[in-house]
Amino acid sequence: TVPVPTVKGNCPPGAAETVPNDCPAWDAHCACHGPVMNRGFVAWAAGKTGPDFFVNDYRRPAEWWGTQHTVWGIITDDASLT
Repeated sequence: TVPVPTVKGNCPPGAAETVPNDCPAWDAHCACHGPVMNRGFVAWAAGKTGPDFFVNDYRRPAEWWGTQHTVWGIITDDASLT
């Protein structure tokens, strides 16, 4: 079991006001702790079965994920995303 952290970092400016977070019942106070995922972002998500490591490959910002993922890297080489 992965413990729910008490400090998740700062929400990027404007994100908390513009992107809704649909917090799951098991983490009702998830709030904002990362940017909206863009293509190439490398992130970590706790999830119900996590932690999960993933790379976002959507071509538009993934606002439907909210701002609940911890982004810790960005793939900037387009060839790596094909």
